Amino acid sequence: MSAAQSKPRFAMTYCSQCGSELGPGDSGVSHCSDHRRAAQHTPGPWVAHADLLVRTEDGWVIARCCSTLGKYELEEPNVRLIAAAPELLAAAQRVEPFVAGFDDDNLHDDIKGMLRDLRAAVAKATGSMS
Repeated sequence: MSAAQSKPRFAMTYCSQCGSELGPGDSGVSHCSDHRRAAQHTPGPWVAHADLLVRTEDGWVIARCCSTLGKYELEEPNVRLIAAAPELLAAAQRVEPFVAGFDDDNLHDDIKGMLRDLRAAVAKATGSMS
C-alpha cells in the first residue's frame, strides 16, 4: 500500500475545543475555526421590513414572507425570525464551546441534550455535519 493510499492514523479525530467528531484522519484540530466552514449565506445583519421583506442593510432582498393557509398573523413573526437568522447562528456558534465545557457536569440534568440540540441547529443552518 503506497503512502497516498495508507489508512488514516486515527479511526476518529476530534476538535479539542468543542469535542466534535471529525471522522477518520491523521490528526484532530485545536480550535473550532479549523473545522467549521465559513458562512455560506449572505452576511448579516438582515433587516425585517413592514412590506414583509427581509433585506440586507444595503437593501438587497433576502426573503419575502408569504402567508400560507390564511395565517396572516404569522407573517410578521416569520419575517422577524428570518431577519434574526445570521445573529442567531453566530450566537449559537459562539456559545457552543462554552456549553461543551459543561458536558460532564452533573449540575444540569440535560446538558448533553442541550448540546446535541445546539449542535444540530448549527449543522442545519450551515449545512455541515460538525
